[in-house]
Amino acid sequence: MAKQATVKSGAVKLFTDHLGKRVREGFLIISAAVSLFILLALLTYHPTDPGWSHSEMVKEVANACGV
Repeated sequence: MAKQATVKSGAVKLFTDHLGKRVREGFLIISAAVSLFILLALLTYHPTDPGWSHSEMVKEVANACGV
């Protein structure tokens, strides 16, 4: 009986370890995507684009990430 309980607890530990690794991997992928988006926005910055501190009527936004 005791051996069966250790096998089940070992399987649960393996599952939680696997799940933890997948969550960290997912967080890394999402962080990389957000970082690339912000980098693209900063590299294509244009002074005439509207921002949070002012708004102008512009017909076309110059940066690659949009408004």
